[in-house]
Amino acid sequence: MSGLSPTARQVLDAWIVACARDPSRLPDGVRVVQARLVRIVGCGELPGDGGAYLKLMSFPRGKDRVRYAVRALPAAHEASVLAFARRAVPDVPVPEVLAATGSRRYGLPRMSLLVTRALPLLDDGPRATLAEGAEIAVRIARAGLFHPDLHLRNLPRLADGRLALLDLQSARIRGDALGPRDRFAMARKLAAEAVDGDLLPLAASGLVPARELEAVRAAAHRLLVAELDRRIRRCWSTSTEFESRRSPFGSIHRRRNAGELRLAGEGGRELRRLWLGDRACEILDGAMPAFAMLTASPRWLGGRHRLYIPATSDVNVADRRRTELLEGHRRWRRLRVTPGSCAIADSTRAAGSTVGAS
Repeated sequence: MSGLSPTARQVLDAWIVACARDPSRLPDGVRVVQARLVRIVGCGELPGDGGAYLKLMSFPRGKDRVRYAVRALPAAHEASVLAFARRAVPDVPVPEVLAATGSRRYGLPRMSLLVTRALPLLDDGPRATLAEGAEIAVRIARAGLFHPDLHLRNLPRLADGRLALLDLQSARIRGDALGPRDRFAMARKLAAEAVDGDLLPLAASGLVPARELEAVRAAAHRLLVAELDRRIRRCWSTSTEFESRRSPFGSIHRRRNAGELRLAGEGGRELRRLWLGDRACEILDGAMPAFAMLTASPRWLGGRHRLYIPATSDVNVADRRRTELLEGHRRWRRLRVTPGSCAIADSTRAAGSTVGAS
């Protein structure tokens, strides 16, 4: 917290206390920038010291608590990676860490908070190009920093024209210069945003040899397919958009904030295809979802499934879209077994996907 005024320190301390008290929400006065199930990002103002970003995690899922039971908390890990990057590649701007803290309960993570100083970003500036992204990748690769989520959205442009490097939570410090496998992985991630375009900048920068460009393109296609498949299958699990509960007496899969519901249909396992097809149409086509909840009983209780729609919806909409939703399910099945294509990349961009986002 060096360099902060006394008033700014008081505000920062108040943020930390508020997050420790309730890790599920940002402190008052902090504007939410991104809200997901496992992470909330907000922007606040430090009096006399400019803006700051807060990245708060509360570990609501059991699998996340188990994952970080023996690992460093995300805030501590990212703070160490940011410190390494500032030393190893001083010509690449990264956020300054103002605070990195967290807490555990019974050995399991409860809260993780990272506060960084806001960078002077260029409003409405030109987006980073693939060539610029490849140059950044080469610099950090030589320094021994592996960033598996290095896409162009994590390289915003500053007011002085330079590109900054953000979101280092998934980065790893290798120590030595990266080998071919890690360089290929970063090239694949960058190529996913230009998968049908010119990938020569990846070779011109020295990130990967020119002879590997087609292999990078094919890997980027597979990455896009895997991300689309993962986003569609989130309707079966607890995530930012869905709640999922299973027991010996059945399962419930429900959209969050769906409100009051009413029954739209009852039947066997064929309703699972409609539920998944509805999600596939939402992701692949940007269509409005028809269903808000699916319940299922086990076979020993009859194996009955029920689909629900919001109470304010037209109950006949789902019936009219039945053929469309079944086709969405078939498209998802083909997606899982068909190599990448231009259409797959276009679907990802149309859906507003950032490859690798959780």
